[in-house]
Amino acid sequence: MDKYVHVQVRNYLLREFKLTAEQYHERFRTAVKSPTETYTLFGSRVKNLFLYYLQNRKAKTVEQVIDRLVSDRIKETLSLLAFDMCLVLKGQNGLVRKS
Repeated sequence: MDKYVHVQVRNYLLREFKLTAEQYHERFRTAVKSPTETYTLFGSRVKNLFLYYLQNRKAKTVEQVIDRLVSDRIKETLSLLAFDMCLVLKGQNGLVRKS
């Protein structure tokens, strides 16, 4: 499969499944190598999950990557009330805090 077709298929699947940045981040953090998967394939899968997360969060520079990761980590520590207040004040950015 040539690279162009791969990109087209990937973009189609991303649009169809509409995973959030949080879902990509969670899948990245919890990825486990399957017994039949090579380390090369596992590394590629984990890398792609992280790249999809960055794409979803619109992070293009190292500074933006750091800002997004720090922001997401802080959001994980907030109470539900504080998190809701942040969403009201700033507007939702695609992340949903787990309860």
